[in-house]
Amino acid sequence: MLARALLGEEYGRPLLPPPPPFAPITALRARDWAAVEAEYSSKRVVVIDGLLDAPALAEMQRYARHGAHFRTMRAGYLGAFPADGTTHPLLLALVHELAAAAPSVFGAHALALWWLFKYDETNPSGIGIHADPAAVNINLWLTEDDACLDGGGLAIYSHVPELEQRTQDVNREYESASAEAALRE
Repeated sequence: MLARALLGEEYGRPLLPPPPPFAPITALRARDWAAVEAEYSSKRVVVIDGLLDAPALAEMQRYARHGAHFRTMRAGYLGAFPADGTTHPLLLALVHELAAAAPSVFGAHALALWWLFKYDETNPSGIGIHADPAAVNINLWLTEDDACLDGGGLAIYSHVPELEQRTQDVNREYESASAEAALRE
């Protein structure tokens, strides 16, 4: 009651005016999205090189390199999750653009979780084998091509873990390379 009396007509109103509207953010390069949807529909996997336009890629690389949001430490790499502050507007714009560009792939699914991982020369192999429990999964590499010393990219396996299998049984840091290799068999 005292707050209402002190604020009078301002009670319940925002204390600050709304911010001015942002200029629209665009991130995707032009491509044949109908072909992307068709390939995904038939194969359930599609690889899109050069997804982001040059300014969006440069901004995401800058953000990934210099952001203070890398707060999760794992064996050989750093992680940045939404809870760590990884909420760049370009990431959110990308979600909306993908849903509009390929609605049969992305339109019915909400963005549930995202992250950035940063590696150095002590762990050049990256994350080991794992299964991401998602209806649609996107892996986006921000590393420059000339930084890839050997191999690189993503190996996609068509095997899907059993629904009863716990995620942590597959998605974990393995005690050795041979233990991880046994999962691939």
